Formats: sequence, structure tokens, C-alpha cells
Amino acid sequence: MTTHVVMFRFHDAADVTEARERLNGMMGQVPGLLSVKVGSDHNRGDAAHDLVLVTVHEDREALRQYGDHPAHVAVKDWLSSRTKERAVVDTDDF
Repeated sequence: MTTHVVMFRFHDAADVTEARERLNGMMGQVPGLLSVKVGSDHNRGDAAHDLVLVTVHEDREALRQYGDHPAHVAVKDWLSSRTKERAVVDTDDF
């Protein structure tokens, strides 16, 4: 299994709710996507991000296909103008 972790900082915190809905909506649409977890931050410290996405994929190939899947591309396109910063880690170590 491969885990994909993405942290987002938004230009407008009001976008967090819709981002959660859109990200969660990918579950069941993308082959090889085993789970989706989305969490909002309550820390608000200097290093904090607004939202975290954790997806689990069957393997690295499934993660690669996820990147090109229309459901993911639609969410990614929506997020692109709304996020001011993004950090990503892909790991097989979990």
C-alpha cells in the first residue's frame, strides 16, 4: 500500500468546508483508492496548515493513476487557485 499525504494552506479559510466535501467525494470514484481521510486544523500555529488529506492506494501504480483520474483532476483544478501553499509526502512506510 502507498499513502499520499497533502497539507494545504488556503487564501480564504472559508474554502476549507467545500474542499473537505470535494476531497471526500473522490472515494468510490477512483480505482485503487482504498481510503480518504480529510481533517481541518485547530492548531493555528505558525507552521500549521488549514487542511490535511490522507489517501491510501493499493500500490504506487494506483497512486500514479489517481493523479490522472478525472475525479482527482477536477478537485485539483478547483483547489489550485484557492491554495497558497501545499506540501506532499508519498510513502510506503505506514
